Amino acid sequence: MSGRRGAAQASKLREEVSALKAQLKKVKAYENMVNKAVPQNVREGFMDCDKDGSGDISAKELKKALAKIGLKGDNSQAKSVIEKFDTAGSGSLNLVEFQNLVAELSSMSSMGMLGGKAPAPAPAPARSGGLGGYYQGR
Repeated sequence: MSGRRGAAQASKLREEVSALKAQLKKVKAYENMVNKAVPQNVREGFMDCDKDGSGDISAKELKKALAKIGLKGDNSQAKSVIEKFDTAGSGSLNLVEFQNLVAELSSMSSMGMLGGKAPAPAPAPARSGGLGGYYQGR
C-alpha cells in the first residue's frame, strides 16, 4: 500500500505545483500590465527610491527621496505620507501607490505649492537618485 500512497502523494503534489504555477503566471501578467501602465520615468524614480530592492518604498527610503527634491521632514512625516498613499495597508509604497504620490507632487508643483523647491523640468528622465525629474511633464 505504501507504493499507492506514495503515487497518490506525488500526484497531489504535481497538482499543487501546477496550481501554483498558474497563480504565478497570473501574478506576473498583472505585474506586467501594471508596469506598462506606469510611465517609464515614474518606474525609474521608484527604482531609485527603493534602495534595498524590496519592491516597496519604506518611510526611510521615502524621507531620503523627498529630501533630494527639497521636501525635508522627519520619519513621522514620511510615515504620514505613506499612510496617505498606502492603499494596500502594507506600511510602504508599491509602484502604483508611488505613482499616485508622484501625481500629487506634480499637481502641487504645477500650482506653485512646493514653494519653488521642485526641480526644473528635465529634457529627458535622468536618474537622479530621488524623485527629481520624475514627476514633471505629467
